[in-house]
Amino acid sequence: MTNTAWQLHGSCRDADPDLFFPVGTTGPALAQAEDAKYICRRCPVMQQCQAWALDHRVEEGVWGGLDENQRRSLLRHRARGTAPIRTRTRIPTFANHREAYDFMTTAVDGHIEWTGTVEVRVDGERISRNQIAWRVIHGQPPVGRVHPDCDHKGCVQHLADQATRNARARERTTDLPAAA
Repeated sequence: MTNTAWQLHGSCRDADPDLFFPVGTTGPALAQAEDAKYICRRCPVMQQCQAWALDHRVEEGVWGGLDENQRRSLLRHRARGTAPIRTRTRIPTFANHREAYDFMTTAVDGHIEWTGTVEVRVDGERISRNQIAWRVIHGQPPVGRVHPDCDHKGCVQHLADQATRNARARERTTDLPAAA
């Protein structure tokens, strides 16, 4: 990608630009900044956006999930050579598994990639991206832990739960030639 080609892939392209430039630092402006950061957290180019805003010392708006104060703080720490204090990221909340899946995934090269945080909250419960994808794709809860079943980073389309792994193990043992 060229220096700014990443911008073509930003989740903010489909959002109201004013959302990312709240006026003020209290009340409704704080809520508006959190709404903008929520969009940033599911963006596939959040890191590039954040780096660009820091490198260009952008002073206004939410860029790469950071507001003006957060960027200023990071730049101060960079200048001093110290590590900034990590702030907690709010876990995205959804009404159901399908809503989370539709909002947090995108199709890429024959795979479905999860583009947001590793965990989300669905109906008050913290749940992993693999668990959500399994429930949406298979229409039922998985058996045990769900693991990626391919090497494509972030893929939630090709998954295996414990029952799938057990069935594969049984198939391998029945396919072995009989001992003489």
